[in-house]
Amino acid sequence: MKDENTNVTLSLFKGVTISVALVFLLLVSLPSAALALQPNDSTNASGNWNHCGIIVNHENAGDNAIQLALNAAAEGKVSPSVVCVGSGVYPEQLSITASGVSLVGLGSPWNPAIIEPSSVAVNSYFAVTAGKELVAAIILAGNGGTPNVLTNVNIRNIVVDGAAASPSTDAFPTCSTDYVGIFYNGASGSVSGNIVRDMYMQPDQANCLLGEGIDVALNNVAYAETVTISDNLVPNYNQVGIFCGGSGITCYITDNDLSVYAPYNSLALSPSGVVIYPGTLAIIEGNTISGAFCTTSPCGPNFYSQYQGFGIQTIQSATGTVVKDNTITKADYGIGVLGDSVSVLSNKISNSFVSAIITYDESGTIRIIGNQLFSSPIGITMLDDGTTFTANVASGTFYHTPVLVNITTISPGEVTVYFRGHAYTASGTQTIIIK
Repeated sequence: MKDENTNVTLSLFKGVTISVALVFLLLVSLPSAALALQPNDSTNASGNWNHCGIIVNHENAGDNAIQLALNAAAEGKVSPSVVCVGSGVYPEQLSITASGVSLVGLGSPWNPAIIEPSSVAVNSYFAVTAGKELVAAIILAGNGGTPNVLTNVNIRNIVVDGAAASPSTDAFPTCSTDYVGIFYNGASGSVSGNIVRDMYMQPDQANCLLGEGIDVALNNVAYAETVTISDNLVPNYNQVGIFCGGSGITCYITDNDLSVYAPYNSLALSPSGVVIYPGTLAIIEGNTISGAFCTTSPCGPNFYSQYQGFGIQTIQSATGTVVKDNTITKADYGIGVLGDSVSVLSNKISNSFVSAIITYDESGTIRIIGNQLFSSPIGITMLDDGTTFTANVASGTFYHTPVLVNITTISPGEVTVYFRGHAYTASGTQTIIIK
């Protein structure tokens, strides 16, 4: 309950002035935050964020002004629960711990709100087969799904910069702690219109398969989590631009622009733009991805014994996953669908170093339709060494591609491919090359 007629101005140390339009209780509970609490302020906060509950205009002496505001929103002391952040650099590592909380930047492209910590601490983990993989996330939303999943958590128009805090803990192959820009682990909501940049490791960790822009995970399989990831710019990541992984997760990944940290193409192993892990349902549409390739041994073209980078990689994703209308350039494999039945539709893939599209040990029937494939040694590679599946292939265009489709099976694999009015079946140990 707020009293909009109460208007108090406080001057704080560090030369910060805050304006308050909220109940007196909130003034007492946030004595050191540089905040402007203006419930009816709609400046630069459109759509679902048409009101700011708190506006953080400056950092405070404790470098925790935004976190204090997020805590107040989580405790129900702010209405609406929208923390808005003005232009400037804020050296904070943040955590969102309650449903319905939004973090919104009010800055402009030339003067944004930047979250740029000088160091990061471990604040979460991935649940993996062998136990836990520790995570240090600059912005963490959720609690892993224990005891439940947060809902309606939104992050918008924020710049997350990882360069200053680029960690150096354990070198390869120990690789103990992952580094993530925005991590939804047990929280549903949206991540839209942000810049998440420079999420790279130190050189001795570059090939640790760590360093991601935006991650979605769920450590508690009893719950479901849905996150929309749209219109974000993710440049200079180490390993993965956007990752969604786990049973019960749904990710809508649309209209993002992702690019690998180019100086590490000769250091990192298997960088990828978008990676979908087993059990996740994903709609991946309209994204632009570049530079997902690696050159350091053991990187190379042999799918079975070497590493490769992927523009988009789906691994045993849930039925209904779609990869559509994406533009991918300079990846080892533009799109890789591995062990699932993904629809690959109307993508534009150019200058792949191994193959524009690869499928491996698929299930059921997959569709590869209407894609434009430019300047790759192989248009579509189909590998199978243990399943039986059918592929309907109707790529729109192949340009400067010596091999249109390469079908290779290793016993007991079997693949039937429908391509340009013909059926091709490979089984046992066999290779069929279509030119």
